[in-house]
Amino acid sequence: MELQLEGWLLLAALARSPRPRSSQSLLDEVCPRPNAKRPHRRWVIRRVHLAAEFRSLQSLLLIESAVRVRRRRGEVFEVTDAGRQVLADAADMRPRP
Repeated sequence: MELQLEGWLLLAALARSPRPRSSQSLLDEVCPRPNAKRPHRRWVIRRVHLAAEFRSLQSLLLIESAVRVRRRRGEVFEVTDAGRQVLADAADMRPRP
């Protein structure tokens, strides 16, 4: 069973970065651009690190914004069953309005 991945949940799915990187490069790591071998933009969570690994809240907001733009264009982000509990745990970390 597959679960749609909302933009803010990407913060729980991104791998740890040993050096600062742009939000675009982080986003491309999680949701690679489509190509002949990956036409459906499916990404399987293999390594998961918590939001505390990120350099700043601003980076998370930039990533979330980029994902929303891609979703509006009709691009779908999915995560396999292996990531379901991680995504559920990430909900507890989401900043509250």
